[in-house]
Amino acid sequence: MTTFLGIPDLTDEVARVEESIAWTVMEMAYDGSAIVRKELLVFFSKFIQRYESKLFVAAYEHMIEEREYRRFPPQDDGQDHQMGLHYIRKDQRNPDGSIKVAAQGLSHNSIFAAVWKHVLIMAVDPHPEVQRDAQIVVDYINSAMLQSPVGGPAQALMDDIDRLRSKTVASNKKSPDPRPNTPLRQDNFLEYAVEYFREPQMKPTEAEEPGSTDYNERLWRRSRNEAILRETQPQKDIAGNGKWTNPSGFFNNQSQPSKMILHQFEDHLAVSDDRDTICVWDWKKQDRLCRFSNGNPEGSKISDLQFINEDDQALLLTGSSDGVVRIYRNYDSDKKVEVAAAWRALTDLVPTRSGSCVTSLTSDQMTGNVFVAGFGDGAIRVFDVRHKPQEAMVKKWKDDSDKVWIKSVHMQRGGQRELLDTLRTASTHEHLPVFAVMVQPLRQLGGVHLQTLYTSNITASVLMASEQPKEVPADPANPSTPAAGEDAAAPSKKGAKKAEAKAKKEAEKARKAAEREALAASTSAAAAEDNAKDNYGEISKDRPINVEIVHLRDLAEEHVGKTIKVRAWIQNARAQGAKMAFVELREEGNWTVQGVVSASAEGTPVSRQMVKWIQGLKLESFVSVEALVQKPLEPVKSTKVSGFELHLTKIYLVAPAPEMLGLGLAAANRPVGSLEDESVGEALEGLSVTEGTPVASLATHLNNPAMHKRAPVSQAIADIRIAVEDLFCEYLRARRFKRFHPPSLIGAASEGGANVFALPYFDKQAYLAQSPQFYKQIEIAGGRKRVFCVHPVFRAENSNTPRHMTEFMGLDLEMEIDDHYHEVLHLLEGVFLYIFGKLASEYREEIELIRSVYPSEEFLLPEPGKEVRLTFAEGQALLRAEGPSEFANVTDDEDMSTAQEKALGALIRKKYNSDFYVLDKFPVDARPFYAMPDPENPKVTNAYDFMMRGQEILSGGQRLHLPHELEATIRAKGLDPNQPGLKEYVDVFRSVGVPPHGGGGIGLDRVVAWYLNLPSVQLVADYPRTPKRLAP
Repeated sequence: MTTFLGIPDLTDEVARVEESIAWTVMEMAYDGSAIVRKELLVFFSKFIQRYESKLFVAAYEHMIEEREYRRFPPQDDGQDHQMGLHYIRKDQRNPDGSIKVAAQGLSHNSIFAAVWKHVLIMAVDPHPEVQRDAQIVVDYINSAMLQSPVGGPAQALMDDIDRLRSKTVASNKKSPDPRPNTPLRQDNFLEYAVEYFREPQMKPTEAEEPGSTDYNERLWRRSRNEAILRETQPQKDIAGNGKWTNPSGFFNNQSQPSKMILHQFEDHLAVSDDRDTICVWDWKKQDRLCRFSNGNPEGSKISDLQFINEDDQALLLTGSSDGVVRIYRNYDSDKKVEVAAAWRALTDLVPTRSGSCVTSLTSDQMTGNVFVAGFGDGAIRVFDVRHKPQEAMVKKWKDDSDKVWIKSVHMQRGGQRELLDTLRTASTHEHLPVFAVMVQPLRQLGGVHLQTLYTSNITASVLMASEQPKEVPADPANPSTPAAGEDAAAPSKKGAKKAEAKAKKEAEKARKAAEREALAASTSAAAAEDNAKDNYGEISKDRPINVEIVHLRDLAEEHVGKTIKVRAWIQNARAQGAKMAFVELREEGNWTVQGVVSASAEGTPVSRQMVKWIQGLKLESFVSVEALVQKPLEPVKSTKVSGFELHLTKIYLVAPAPEMLGLGLAAANRPVGSLEDESVGEALEGLSVTEGTPVASLATHLNNPAMHKRAPVSQAIADIRIAVEDLFCEYLRARRFKRFHPPSLIGAASEGGANVFALPYFDKQAYLAQSPQFYKQIEIAGGRKRVFCVHPVFRAENSNTPRHMTEFMGLDLEMEIDDHYHEVLHLLEGVFLYIFGKLASEYREEIELIRSVYPSEEFLLPEPGKEVRLTFAEGQALLRAEGPSEFANVTDDEDMSTAQEKALGALIRKKYNSDFYVLDKFPVDARPFYAMPDPENPKVTNAYDFMMRGQEILSGGQRLHLPHELEATIRAKGLDPNQPGLKEYVDVFRSVGVPPHGGGGIGLDRVVAWYLNLPSVQLVADYPRTPKRLAP
């Protein structure tokens, strides 16, 4: 990232750009990857070094803030967020909490204050390497500041802060308590990279190479895990009914347990205390494997423990109340345990709807949508994150007789979603009927606390699950005592197993029979009753969809398994029998996704009637749907969103489409057919209608504007058009051009021409402006050095060709000339090259979509420094020498025809490998009266045209700026300089001294049409106007 910094000439503009970059990358400080944070720190260090003096100010003022913070701690009045980046005591703040202007420092809410505070935060980063590197930067600034002119006051501030800090530490100091060491991060990324790239990349990694140690270990673990799952699955169904009274061991944890977690497959139990110590035990062998410190600061504690990647090489994840998440590898070895990753975490908040504190959490681990929280008032609440935050709580239990903290809640994976809650610290095994719980200290030896591990009474549980007449089981504490109703001649173990198996088999048969009966009953009932009638139909207020709305472009892996809301058009629908249908839903552009509707046997949430109704929806109707996001078995090739599909559960019609569309979407997204309604014969020369079977003429497209605009190709063209306009403005603003707005209504025909639209204007005649040329020059005369405008242009030319419209958007600029008019020419070249470069790099997807409908070759640009510039005479000479025979006698003093321009464009593409070039020095007779004649050759002007694919898209040049020369030229053109319209124009140059200037005017629609090689500029305009079209 440091490549964005370091331009030697540090101007104000460069500084603004670099400050903007710093604001942009600031969010990376919260990234979970230590590598990203270290790279950001490199950027910060370069930024600090580049703006060292300003960082001195930010660091000095931060020390003042810290001293104020320690002298006058915050009062938690709920308004601290109003202070922005800084802290000020309450008497220096406004009533709303914001800082008074008089108390604001030089670095108030500046990028330099933000960078410094982020570096200070990174100096206590949970990752040791980030922390070490950030501390180096902090020490550098502090050392340099002490040697600067503010060194004395800075040292005094540091002494005050140290004194105040020592008082706080002394007041909070407790009796010494030896803590274990904190594991360090052993960063072997370099060694890993060397090893990884030493071998060919097509070679499998060591862990994937059959026969390797890693591969065999992974294979063994997988087999072991599958065996554990097979053996423990039957016990899941009975775990909820068994007695948990068999102690399996006692462990000396040396501190009171606060959090505990059992490994799914290993015999590991991780325990944390109420500070920062973690112990890992082998609960079967009752042996401590490892004890280490989590490293969270004094006053904080470990808030959660989790094993991750349990089916392979497990890692231990911890969360602490200081907001830090740490991951440890080799957590079961005192010698090898190390930090694998650490970062500060941010959380999404869900309102608990309780005034009590949250004391425990658990979640549905299969989907992650449901989680359960225990509270300090003895309540247990269930939350479903698929609902809105305010409606997320879906269940509550509370025993008012015992308001004791719920210290542990656990939803066991699979099974029947058994929920275990205890009033003490506990952990439940994911598969085995085993849980651990902290008990009241049975004895204390030197402050040692004990914990107990319990296992379920499996025999009792099996009897409970058999659904047979149940007997009271024997007391597990006294196995010799028979259960109630049991005689001394108890069955043998083998007989008990047989009886158990038989009971299970009978229960399973009964369950299946009941399911078959229920299915038959529901099928017959569904035929007579529509159980899903409220899940489809016309939308109404009593049919809300209260789930998160998601746009198709935002669909991601995180949405899989979640229910979302989508509003879209029906693009296509096909039936798959009476019980299933597929629909294609489309949002803006070509963002489409496949929807699946399948009727269930129960008729809910989707019934056969609902499927039939959906099949009857008209294409291009607008609907609102509720759907479950799933991954298809294979990518859906017919939609842009191919990796996901929507399983519809509700669909409501918002706006129906008519029975027959004037223009279908498929036709709207194909190339236009006939242009004859909008063109004349010769205008089609050199223009090709692209391949494919056109089904609609240009007139049909334009007569059905809504469907024409819904086509993805039309929206892509519109996006390119706006991009060209935005890039034009962006380039000029960066070069100190000022924008202005010329009028569209004028009192006389501009430029003395006749091709203007006249209209009554009260008691006078008014005209629509055919150019902003006069007003651009008035702006220069008015003291502006560089101006531009974006405006409509009106031309009353009865030209029915694909190249002409009676109204189009113009992009115009004008600028003062210092020495030579080529200053303007070169700047205009820069405008176009900037626009074309940005389109090619940032709008590639839109361009490729358009080319799939209107195929075209890549627009060729000259290499930097090799721009193609020819004089008008050189262009005519090239046509005479190498062009078609009909141009063998063209002269240098007459303007080019359209056919000549195209022929010359083909020659230049072949000769110079470029579709973009400039023709300079046009003859006097081919230019308007305000064009400056060449001082060395009065037959030509300092005027030019810019060409794309052999067609003109800009005319410009240097203007006459002396009034006597301007009057003489006007008279030479056969016009009267005192006629209305021209007199006002000439008077501007008489009234003040006007510097030399020049500019150019660009046709926006032509630039887009020629760049994309479209058959007509009317496909580019939002609402084209031609001699034959004045609607819509």
